[in-house]
Amino acid sequence: MTQGIAWTTPALLAAYDFSHFERLVDVGGGQGALLRDILVATPGPEGILFDLPQVVSGASEILGREITSRCQIVGGSFFDSVPEGANAYLLKGVNQDWPDDDAIRILTNIRRAIPPDGILLLVESLVDSPTRPAGLADMLMVAIGGRERTEADFRSLLASSHFSLVRIIATEASSLIECHPVGRSDR
Repeated sequence: MTQGIAWTTPALLAAYDFSHFERLVDVGGGQGALLRDILVATPGPEGILFDLPQVVSGASEILGREITSRCQIVGGSFFDSVPEGANAYLLKGVNQDWPDDDAIRILTNIRRAIPPDGILLLVESLVDSPTRPAGLADMLMVAIGGRERTEADFRSLLASSHFSLVRIIATEASSLIECHPVGRSDR
């Protein structure tokens, strides 16, 4: 995961301005390579790296001393809850690993934590988009229990967890899906 970030992050940073966030939670962020790169390129926000305790245990080394001072490292399961107190939540490639019920559970936990004016950012590969037709890799993902999704699939998942899809920004490596909370959070 850490190595894959190196070729996706420049395109993501070129496509989206992270500077207006005060605090950004990278949900399922591994050891923090993506969050590190965002915080290095964007000096304003603080970060929260959130993943399983055994995954984030070595994150300080990846984040580095400068970023560790601006970043909290939190261990936990996104199936139970996610850290509160941020105005932005980021998931890169998380939803593709899970079937719809589990993906909705993750998104619902984020909806409980996010403020009404917060932003959810999903970095995903959209199937059947002009830049990415369905293929063999999509069938492999289904075989191992995950799922590649279309824009319509994401709209459905997001609606089920009280988010609206606001816009999709295509990058060279993937798509950035910006979402806003709607309706009740069921806190």
